[in-house]
Amino acid sequence: FKSNFDIKLLTLPIVDLARLYALKNQISNTNTVKRINLAYEKNIFSQSGHTNLLQIYNFLMEIRFKHQITQIYDHINPDNIIDPHRLSDVDLVIVKKAVSVIEDFQNKVRLDFKGTLAR
Repeated sequence: FKSNFDIKLLTLPIVDLARLYALKNQISNTNTVKRINLAYEKNIFSQSGHTNLLQIYNFLMEIRFKHQITQIYDHINPDNIIDPHRLSDVDLVIVKKAVSVIEDFQNKVRLDFKGTLAR
């Protein structure tokens, strides 16, 4: 990432896929983490897929909340715009890996819902 990015937009594909699989599998819970856990219990995600989704989602949300807490502390209206230069090198590597894993899950959604999703 060379320029600022919206961290919330990175989490949306995870929220969306959790929602899609919840709807398809009669999971009524509305919490993303719980939806992912319940989908795993129904064997929708492999153990590694489940772990990856949770770790990525929680990591991105942690970055988001830390950013917003800092803004509140500095009397700035909180937003979701992250300056990549303010992240550690390790965090940047994880964010980039998260994008790759999210893309893999989006491909899974395309396969699992082939012919049922509007383009």
